[in-house]
Amino acid sequence: MTEPVRTCAACGTKRGKGELQRFVWEDERPVRDDDGRCKGRGAYCCRDETCLERFLSQKKKWKRLFRL
Repeated sequence: MTEPVRTCAACGTKRGKGELQRFVWEDERPVRDDDGRCKGRGAYCCRDETCLERFLSQKKKWKRLFRL
């Protein structure tokens, strides 16, 4: 069975779901969903520190990513 492909919200790289970390919207900010079981729309980001910093700083993008 093939792994689902997701796109990094920061750099746009397409990778397998297991290679990216998932974030969900909670308490007015994105929260890391380590086990992938949190409810709600998820956004994915590379595990790379530069991508993570870029993702967390792109606040204007959050409205579209999480459909707020």
